[in-house]
Amino acid sequence: MYLPKIVTPRIIDQRIKNQQGLFMLIPIDFDPDPNPNPDLDPGVKTKKRRNRIQSRINTLLYTNKENEAVAFTIPCCMKEKIRKELSNIGISKSFIYPDATHYAEDIADSYLN
Repeated sequence: MYLPKIVTPRIIDQRIKNQQGLFMLIPIDFDPDPNPNPDLDPGVKTKKRRNRIQSRINTLLYTNKENEAVAFTIPCCMKEKIRKELSNIGISKSFIYPDATHYAEDIADSYLN
């Protein structure tokens, strides 16, 4: 396992189906050191191993031309607008968490808004 793996879960209930969740398995470095050196300090060996694992994880990062990780920030003022747009296409709390409590919250929200 040299790269992180994306795993889709078994669909065991409506919540899992609606969330369409994915899980990421982070690689663990079981490989022996490619350049073993018995005189090397154990702290340096640990750092080299950590760097190898981190470089494998970094294959999933979205980077710019300077090879810096790009962060996406959604402004707080857009939260309600995004929720309304999602609701318009049928994605609400009760869609993601199909239980009585969330159905009741959706009904209450429809009367309050």
